[in-house]
Amino acid sequence: MTETGVVATAHLGANGRDGRVGRSLLRRLLKNRMLLVGGFLILAMVLGAVCAPLLASSDPLRQDTANRLKPPFWETGDLRHPLGTDPLGRDVWSRVLFGSRISLTLGLVAVAVSGSIGTLLGLLAGYYERHVGDLVMRLVDVQLSFPVILLAISVVAVVGRSLPALVAVLAISGWVVYARTVRGSVLSLKGKDFIEATRALGSGGLRILFRHILPNCMAPLLVVATVQMATMIILESGLSFFGLGTQPPTPSWGGMLAEGREYLIAGAWWLTTFPGLAISVTVLGINLLGDGLRDVLDPQLQNH
Repeated sequence: MTETGVVATAHLGANGRDGRVGRSLLRRLLKNRMLLVGGFLILAMVLGAVCAPLLASSDPLRQDTANRLKPPFWETGDLRHPLGTDPLGRDVWSRVLFGSRISLTLGLVAVAVSGSIGTLLGLLAGYYERHVGDLVMRLVDVQLSFPVILLAISVVAVVGRSLPALVAVLAISGWVVYARTVRGSVLSLKGKDFIEATRALGSGGLRILFRHILPNCMAPLLVVATVQMATMIILESGLSFFGLGTQPPTPSWGGMLAEGREYLIAGAWWLTTFPGLAISVTVLGINLLGDGLRDVLDPQLQNH
């Protein structure tokens, strides 16, 4: 067989193995019920956020004091406000839909920023353990000593209340998990034979980190990112509830909870129930998705 034939055969063999691995992974994904249910819930929430202008029954900022504190449609029969209205006559259904845009977008951006920072620091801390590792771990200790609310108050006091400030608070509070996860993976990988072989061939530290070690950290990173997405949404809602997040009249789930708590005694239960359900369903879907991905991607769990 010629040299060209050997190369072609090897190439076809590699493609065949990749295809089998891909099909096996797809089968495991489709068999995991938690992943499917979580993915369905997240897809429904994302579609609701994207299609909010089409699904909303009215403008979420439009006030109609003549219809203030109106109950849901099954009590009134009024389909113009299917989930009722708030104290200013604004449609609750529309505000929940548009509030999902704020919560999901902020959660996604915060995960992207904190994940990038934490992953980079974790890679450097694990590979350059003596020089960079101690410094990063001390930063982790300092970060963990600050309560999130205190950190939010400090950032808001310096830069003011804005969406970028809220993203900064969420990102600063979330990078630690990525850094510790990636650092542990790097410490276990950098002594492997394939890393030693790559180093013996003359590859530099940065090339080894980003071409050989980082791809092997993606599975745990993906699971951590899904869990952190749920955490970011809860944090954003909590900060908005305390007045440190999204400011009125922009609708957000946490802000709606804060506005509706004063009317619970008056019997206006729908003001807090529906944004609370939106938060719960979103976080449940993300957690189920994360658990499903962990079961599929973790080789130790696959052997049980």
